Amino acid sequence: MSPVKKIFTFPTERRFVRCKNKNEVISDLIGNLSVFPRTRSGFTLIELLVVVLIIGILASVALPQYQLAVTKSRYAALKHVTKSLADSEEAYYLANGDYVKELDALAVDISGCTLTENKWMCDWGYCFVKKRSDSTEQYASCHRYLNGGDLEYIIYFNYSQAHAGKRLCIARNRNLSSVQNKVCKTDSGATTPGTGTADAYTWFYQ
Repeated sequence: MSPVKKIFTFPTERRFVRCKNKNEVISDLIGNLSVFPRTRSGFTLIELLVVVLIIGILASVALPQYQLAVTKSRYAALKHVTKSLADSEEAYYLANGDYVKELDALAVDISGCTLTENKWMCDWGYCFVKKRSDSTEQYASCHRYLNGGDLEYIIYFNYSQAHAGKRLCIARNRNLSSVQNKVCKTDSGATTPGTGTADAYTWFYQ
């Protein structure tokens, strides 16, 4: 008969987990706040300088183009008024056989302008007609006030002995890079001005 084996068991170790109290939990939470990134409430100086630099570059490019577009629009209105004067002179010529230098004899009225000393005086400039007694120069002209120099548009009458039917754009600025000369060059289709004076360039329409 085989001997009986005795099995020895070791007592199980008991472990107790202590729960943290309220103060310890709050302390742990405050300690863990440092792991979260802080939210920025503003911009750094470098970021602001970069934004200012970008705005400056955009303004330097866009502002000249804006000024050119505005001047072209104003010049287009100037041409329209000048053509109205020239057309009225041509109608007068067909009815009477001659041009007239008195503007009140023409069937034309320029809105917002006043006829003074045989000139249409406007807030934006003035208009008149030129008629020499020898008929060598007969044309209608309007001037537009602009910063840096006026723009002038001239239409010679069809029966003028000089430059019959010709059109001119005069930029009263001697800088060929000025907005006045850019408008005249673009609108006339000329590559270079025809003539120049002490304070202006004349561009002949092609």
